[in-house]
Formats: sequence, structure tokens, C-alpha cells
Amino acid sequence: MSESLERPLGQRERLSLHLHLIVCDWCDRYLQQLTFLRQLIRQNDWDDEETLPHLKLSSGARARISQSINNRNQSI
Repeated sequence: MSESLERPLGQRERLSLHLHLIVCDWCDRYLQQLTFLRQLIRQNDWDDEETLPHLKLSSGARARISQSINNRNQSI
């Protein structure tokens, strides 16, 4: 589904996705959420710290996230 938002799908892929969305309410809802989030992100300037200061991670949070990612990569 996310690929359908990133690139044009072939006829077979498009038909397959369309048929699946007809019968799967969960995936239809998920696609709506993805579409909404993409629109929201495009409407906002996420680099403007004055507009969205509450979205900036603390240095401690950044370190914990980085450590978690490193731990997962090492276990793979």
C-alpha cells in the first residue's frame, strides 16, 4: 500500500490492491491514514522549531533511540 503512494503501480498491482481494499476494511482504513499523514506532513514545515518546539527530541531521548537501534542492528 505504501508503495502505491510512492510510485505508479502496474495494472496487475493496481487491480490486486483495489480488490483487496474492497474486502479488507482494515487495509482501507490504513491507506486513508497513510494518505492523511502524507498530506499533513506536506502542509507543515517540520524544520521550523519555533512553530513546533514540542516535537524536538531531547538529547537523552535521541541517545536512547540511537542505542536501541544499535542494539537491534547488532542482534540481526
